[in-house]
Amino acid sequence: MNVQEACIRLGQCLTGTEARDLANLLQKGYPLSSALGQAIPKLARRTEIDELLTTIAQGNCELDRTATMVENVVLMHIIQGAHSNSYEVTPVWTAPLGLVHTGELNSVRSRLLLEAQASIMCSTFNFQRSSDLWKALEEVSKQPGLEITIYVDGYANRQEDDRDHSSAEDIARAFPQAQVFRTKVCADDDGRGKRYRNHAKFLCVDHRHLLVTSANFSYSAETLNIELGLRIDDPRIAKSIERQMHIFESKLYELVNP
Repeated sequence: MNVQEACIRLGQCLTGTEARDLANLLQKGYPLSSALGQAIPKLARRTEIDELLTTIAQGNCELDRTATMVENVVLMHIIQGAHSNSYEVTPVWTAPLGLVHTGELNSVRSRLLLEAQASIMCSTFNFQRSSDLWKALEEVSKQPGLEITIYVDGYANRQEDDRDHSSAEDIARAFPQAQVFRTKVCADDDGRGKRYRNHAKFLCVDHRHLLVTSANFSYSAETLNIELGLRIDDPRIAKSIERQMHIFESKLYELVNP
């Protein structure tokens, strides 16, 4: 592989956000191996990117270490600019009759799941087997080492109304490598048992790709309803949401056993 081919492949491997993060870490003085470790979660991708940068550096053998670092930072900024739309906010729609002409369609949710390499966190009110996301999770969950966390509403996905076999217990059985949480029962003002409601509907993939949406994980939400979401590639926002959900876990949710 020559330098030109390595540069092209590098641009294909990296997202705009990853390139931005690498540039920032290198400018702060982090060694390349440490910068890659922080910006790229999966080892196989880190190895490929390291090899590509080595090929590029060897093609410019007259450069010293400092010049190589500067060249890498410049490369990262070029890739970031080329992928600048990767971390802009994009509307994501569901609408009948093919009326959507701007943004993306709700089917992007399944693509986000299928492209996951390190982690998936998803939350919904109602998770049904009829959802394309159920099929996508079945496929991607075969991938070893993938961290999967699912939050559902304990009332909407209850065993007593398990018409399509999608209770919280069914979800836990379908995805045994995932941690499945449902909302807990709490006491209302009259002392009666009542569950917290989980209306947070989002996907968070690889700690950076975030889609917040009005759509449940169901057939009707994906084909019949008018639904709107926003997709953004920003690790700061994604990680802050993941942290907040982990804080909620012990107080508002309970872990589901199959």
